[in-house]
Amino acid sequence: MTLWHRFRRLLVEKSLVSDLILLTFAALVIWAANGWMVSEAEDHRRDSLIEEGHKLSDQILAHSVQSSLMGSIELMGVVDEEIKRVAAGDWLAQTPSVLARLEVASRYLDADGAFVVDRLGVIQSSWNRDGKPFTGVDVHFRPYYQIARQGKHMVYGAVGTTSGKRTLYYSAPVYAGQERQGEAIGAMVVRVGLEKLDALVRESKGTTLLLSPQGVVFASSRPEWVMRLADPPSEERLKAIRQTKQFGKLFDEKPPEPLPFDPSAPRFQLGKRHYISVNHAMSWNDPQGEWRLVMLSDVTEVTPDNVRLLTLCIIALLALLLGLLTRQSVRHKEAQHRARLQIEAQQQELAAAHEALARHAETLEETVQDRTMEMLEAQLQFRSLVEMGIAMSNEKDNTRFLEMILAGARELTNADGGALLLRPTPDRLTYELVMLGTPHIHLGGSSKKLCTLNSVSLSEFKTKGPNLADAASRVVLTQQPLLIDDFQAGEFEGEYKDLRNFEKRLGYVIRSVMAVPLKPLHDETMGVLLLFNAKVHDSEEITPFTPAMREITSALAAQASAVMSNQNLIQQQIQLLESIIKMIASAIDAKSPYTGGHCERVPTLGAMLAQVACSLKEGPLADFSMNEGDWREFRMAGWLHDCGKVITPEYVVDKATKLETIYNRIHEIRTRFEVKHRDYTIDYLQSLLDHKAPAEELRQELEQRLNQLQQDFAFIAECNMGGEFMDPTKIQRLEALAATPWTRHFDDRLGLSHGEMGRLEGVPPTPVPAEEHLLADKPDHLIPRRGDAALAYDPVACGFKVNIPENLYNLGEVYNLRISRGTLTEEERFKIVEHVIYTIFMLEQLPFPRSLARVSEFAGAHHETMIGTGYPRKLMRNEMKVQARILAIADVFEALTARDRPYKKPKTLSEALRIMSFMCKDQHLDADLFRIFLNSGVYLEYAKQYLGEDQMDEVNVADLNRMIPQ
Repeated sequence: MTLWHRFRRLLVEKSLVSDLILLTFAALVIWAANGWMVSEAEDHRRDSLIEEGHKLSDQILAHSVQSSLMGSIELMGVVDEEIKRVAAGDWLAQTPSVLARLEVASRYLDADGAFVVDRLGVIQSSWNRDGKPFTGVDVHFRPYYQIARQGKHMVYGAVGTTSGKRTLYYSAPVYAGQERQGEAIGAMVVRVGLEKLDALVRESKGTTLLLSPQGVVFASSRPEWVMRLADPPSEERLKAIRQTKQFGKLFDEKPPEPLPFDPSAPRFQLGKRHYISVNHAMSWNDPQGEWRLVMLSDVTEVTPDNVRLLTLCIIALLALLLGLLTRQSVRHKEAQHRARLQIEAQQQELAAAHEALARHAETLEETVQDRTMEMLEAQLQFRSLVEMGIAMSNEKDNTRFLEMILAGARELTNADGGALLLRPTPDRLTYELVMLGTPHIHLGGSSKKLCTLNSVSLSEFKTKGPNLADAASRVVLTQQPLLIDDFQAGEFEGEYKDLRNFEKRLGYVIRSVMAVPLKPLHDETMGVLLLFNAKVHDSEEITPFTPAMREITSALAAQASAVMSNQNLIQQQIQLLESIIKMIASAIDAKSPYTGGHCERVPTLGAMLAQVACSLKEGPLADFSMNEGDWREFRMAGWLHDCGKVITPEYVVDKATKLETIYNRIHEIRTRFEVKHRDYTIDYLQSLLDHKAPAEELRQELEQRLNQLQQDFAFIAECNMGGEFMDPTKIQRLEALAATPWTRHFDDRLGLSHGEMGRLEGVPPTPVPAEEHLLADKPDHLIPRRGDAALAYDPVACGFKVNIPENLYNLGEVYNLRISRGTLTEEERFKIVEHVIYTIFMLEQLPFPRSLARVSEFAGAHHETMIGTGYPRKLMRNEMKVQARILAIADVFEALTARDRPYKKPKTLSEALRIMSFMCKDQHLDADLFRIFLNSGVYLEYAKQYLGEDQMDEVNVADLNRMIPQ
């Protein structure tokens, strides 16, 4: 008999051994079944934990990198031109219109703040709820900036250095162009607190932790584990964490505490409890690695005791029944039947649970779809708001700008009609624009129909107190929006007279009303935006305006007000700048009577010629045109083309004779001749007393000497007058006369100024009586170029190609009288030339904006020629802009025909144009422009305004055209 047969017989026999064997077998089966149940329950719990982790990670991603917030700032980085200008460094930091955009975006997205980072990694504009901007902070080392410059978005978790607050930074690139494939020039960043993320973590099943790539717990359903480390930190790892500056100053003084377990272990024990863990990788585009979502579940009591006890009892019963199969077959079948019924009941319960779960999932899906549609609508609305803000900021036409405000507000709220009131005076509002849908009415703006509606006063007529009886004035005075759900309701009877008057005058029934103030940041209210009768989409049903409509319309009004305020400020600055420039030009003209009105007439004549040149459709200037900014730049250059004359002494500009300085020094020389006249008379009388010769002979000698003296002075006086050419024989006679002696009996150093004494330093005084010459070039006549007279500019560095005399001035009498042409010495001619140099030098020191960058170039080239013989830079024609060549023609024509120059007779039209024709032939003026100047009749139009009747002679344009080179 085999061992198996003996064992089976013992089982069958009713004996104590058989019972012990059966009980032992049942105990073993119970022990194995219990282990199997625990293992199966843990596996089921783990699967559930994995599914829960997927859901939670999807929710976190939906609130972060895949959220509408991220989509909104990505859109701003693509389409918002003002954000782009701030990122490019073209606009000043904290520009009001940009701050308004950041505030609107932050409030709309429920963020703590937003800022724009430029291409150097410096925050240029920022808005924060706590009112503390981060402008000027260098964040180039932050991953959210580095990732944005690579053209990607990311979410970056960090701890504030000062506040110690956990924050999420949503960043997206700001592109140079309108496409995402362009260059990323900066970053658009939004700061969000962890409230939503913490709520998601707390609401999750079990225990949840969010770990950074360094293993730091950034969020947890158990707050005491936040900012702990996944495992004990080494010194090297702690140093790396501190270098990221991601966790503020939390770990500067002491290392973070480690977690009491290893989150990467699949199963661990914490105290007396047993846990299983699941890790989910989560990508926020963090360059340091992926974030981890760790979920824990307590499996100490993986199944309820009553269920496990029941199951073990069934298994034990089955084991006993199996052992007593031959003896208790009936009881075994009964127990088996009961077990099957219980299993079927459990299956039915499980099926019911699955059905309930399916219904819940369907409801959840519908809810998610509804929320998604709401988010999409909000995102589209926000996108429309951003696009409207960009369009308004780019609109230059005021009429079109106002219509964009009202039309945009109607589109955002689906309003049937609206009106725009502006505040021309501090106490009154006037209707500027009315647009109604049913019936169609358009007053003001591009309609060319006047708004005849009564204006609204901000104060009561009798009491002079604030007028709160009108809707528009109430909104301005309170600076708060106004919503009326049903204006026809009885409660509003007798109220808001301005709206009642609106209905009466236009025959329009008002039901729902929304009034929003037009108020820029930190400024007074500029007007009111009224909207009437909001309609349900795709319907004519009128509905009240919602708080959401109020918020989006207030945002639009804030943007419009900021743009309007900026445009007003820019226009005021332009007017101020042009007024200052005109004042400077008028002061320069008033400085000298010889140039009066020159700085005013040159830009006028230049503008006449430029307008004709811009209108040409053919010829060498067919492609020439100027926009509004170019015209402003050209006008300023015309007004400032002679601003350097402020440094030119009047006696140089007005020098009419060779010996003239502040006065005509011919009088000094006449006095010396008077002295010689008296000396000759005294010699004659003394000779009579001494009987040196017969009286008649002495008298004839005296007359001869005095007559010669008269002739000599007349010759010197003639030399003093500037002419075209001085003959060499005259120069020889002048030098001979200069040697004529006369005697000085008074000290010539008495009564001299400090400067005059300085020029005599090193020259020994001459004791009196001293013999001197009638004309002299003395050492003190030389005024050296040193001290205050030194050059204020570097000619080489500035590109000036001029010959600079060694001395500032040379007042030598012979030196000045020997001038061969005109009245100016070499030093004085350079001083005249220097006015253009100082025009360029002074204008290049001014911080002109980019739109006025060429003012110096246009103004400083009006004395250049087409062949490089002009001054101060000897430019060629191809090196000069058309505007500079136009100013050169205007400057010459005005100078030739000016009637306010006492030192010369004004030229007639034919004389001036003939001279300018020769200048074109010599390539001193632009021939193409001068031909346009002639043939268009610009010269005649100017002449009718500024020339006298005696100058208006006949001009043969055909002959002049033949003289001009082709």
